[in-house]
Amino acid sequence: MRARTVAAADPAGPAEVRRSPGGVLEGLQQYGWDIAYDRFGEFEGLRLPTRFTIEGRGVRLRMAIGRWQFDAVAE
Repeated sequence: MRARTVAAADPAGPAEVRRSPGGVLEGLQQYGWDIAYDRFGEFEGLRLPTRFTIEGRGVRLRMAIGRWQFDAVAE
């Protein structure tokens, strides 16, 4: 689910990506989930979703994100 939260399909599986005529990501379907991206914002130089809806498996979840925080990942 992490990949779809940051507006990217999981590269390990097939996905259907929807884009506007201008090339803006509108949504994607993967693993039985449909994600519709409504708004994006700029965070530390990255364009990330700020409002989107996730639907699948009898669940509908609307997400609103006001701030993205990036922490270093220990290896």
